[in-house]
Amino acid sequence: MDRHSPYISVIVVSRNDGYGGNPVYRLQNFLDCNIFLFNKYMLSVELIIVEWNPPKDNPKFKEIINYTKLEKGEVKIIEVPSIVHNEFVHNKFFNSGKPMLEYIAKNVGIRRAKGKFILVTNPDIIFNENLVRFLSKGVISDKYFYRTNRYDLKKDIPQNLSVNERLRFCEKNWYKVFDIIG
Repeated sequence: MDRHSPYISVIVVSRNDGYGGNPVYRLQNFLDCNIFLFNKYMLSVELIIVEWNPPKDNPKFKEIINYTKLEKGEVKIIEVPSIVHNEFVHNKFFNSGKPMLEYIAKNVGIRRAKGKFILVTNPDIIFNENLVRFLSKGVISDKYFYRTNRYDLKKDIPQNLSVNERLRFCEKNWYKVFDIIG
C-alpha cells in the first residue's frame, strides 16, 4: 500500500430494479449521510458501489445518483453487466435465477479495493457518528476482526430532511438492536 491509498474501502452493492425496496432512495441516503460523516472526520475512504446486472430499461446509478465530493477519497461505481451475471446464472453451482448475486457482487468490490482495510456493508446502512470518528483515528489493527451492533429504524427516513436532520432522525427512531454476541 502506498501513501496515497485510502485508509478504508467501503463497499456496497445494488441495482436499480426495486431490489430490497426503493434502492435509489436508500443508496442516496447512504451516500448523503455517510459522505457527510466521512468529510466531517476527514476519513480517508474509497467508496465502491457495485451495480450488479443493471436492468436495461432503468437508469444506471451513475446517471441518477448525486453525491458530494469526498475530501479524502473517491467514489467509484463499478458496473457488472448482464453478460457476466449470465455466466454465473448458467453455472450449475449458482443457478439461483435471481437478478442480483449479492455476495459475488461484493467480492467484485473487494477485489478492486485499494484501502488498507475493507468494510463491506449494505446501501441502507447509515453509519453512526461515533463509528466514523473511531475509524478516522487510524487505530484499527490488522490483528483483529471488528464488528458493531445493527440498529433498525421504525420507519423510512423522510425525504425532505437535511443530512443533519436525517442523522438525528436515525438516532431517535431506532427500535431493534441486532447483537450477534448475545
